[in-house]
Amino acid sequence: MSAPGPLAWHLWEWGLGRQVSAAPRWAWWKVGHGRGFTQCLQSCCWAPQLQDRQHFVENDEMYSIQDLLDAHTGRLGCSLTETHTLFAKHIKLDCERCQAKGFVCELCREGDVLFPFDSHTSVCSDCSAVFHRDCYYDNSTTCPKCARLTLRKQSLFQERGTDVDA
Repeated sequence: MSAPGPLAWHLWEWGLGRQVSAAPRWAWWKVGHGRGFTQCLQSCCWAPQLQDRQHFVENDEMYSIQDLLDAHTGRLGCSLTETHTLFAKHIKLDCERCQAKGFVCELCREGDVLFPFDSHTSVCSDCSAVFHRDCYYDNSTTCPKCARLTLRKQSLFQERGTDVDA
């Protein structure tokens, strides 16, 4: 877990640190930057429902004044949990468009659809492919998608090289 950002230190100084020190526990909800939650919802009819906490999705160290008030009263964690549950249900069960953005683990090829925000998944830091966490850590080889992309790049490079020589 990384050290708290400048805002977290200021919150502590303001006496809100105890309430907001739980923020790392909320990190599972703040799933912007490649975690897939917003990617599904932004292209869906549910996108407007993100408005109240859009900043959480875009930047996990940004808090609005309302967030601080909610953290102080203990409502922020409950609100995020409810929102996460609602959106996860929508993405995984209710919306075909959102479901289509899921992944199948290329390491075990089981049929379940995985999403980056699932607690039992890991995401490749290079290509953002999603795998079962156990498969990802048990596999000592490289990510299959990264390997495919590398081979494709090498193949294209070799084709262009032979075209230039001809």
